[in-house]
Amino acid sequence: MRQFMLIALVFLLGACSYQNNDTQNAREPNQAKDNETASEEQAEQNDQTDDEQAAMKNKLEQLGYKEIEIEVSYGDDKEYEAEIEQNSMVTAELEDELNDEYLKGMEAFDAIYPYAEQLSLTPNTDMETAINAVLDAFDLDADYEQFELEITFQDGKELEFEDSQSHTFD
Repeated sequence: MRQFMLIALVFLLGACSYQNNDTQNAREPNQAKDNETASEEQAEQNDQTDDEQAAMKNKLEQLGYKEIEIEVSYGDDKEYEAEIEQNSMVTAELEDELNDEYLKGMEAFDAIYPYAEQLSLTPNTDMETAINAVLDAFDLDADYEQFELEITFQDGKELEFEDSQSHTFD
């Protein structure tokens, strides 16, 4: 009798195991399809990112810049900050508190690039010329409290200026 019960138990466990495998095998094709779809979407996003990176890098090289960072502070805690930087990847960020515009990535790059394209600065540009060129190109008010500019050119040379204006009110 014990042998019969043992055989029946082994048979039942085997049957249960077989059903679980069938259920799992029935799910695997759907999981494989889901994984394939996710992989295709990820590859498409990677291609887009690669294309965007290539476009931003090419445009930045045409300007002759590796990095451009502009920070202009005005009263009432209003600032304009624009940055494009090329390391292993090109990154861009725009924080325009004057116009309530906050952008990152390709969107920020596309917003900043037309202004940066108007600049014709070199490592030998003097401070007054550089500040006026940036204010004109980026359509910023000359009545700032603090102005900072950092540019790294493709050849590694740098141009950096900081300026503060004190305001007196009658």
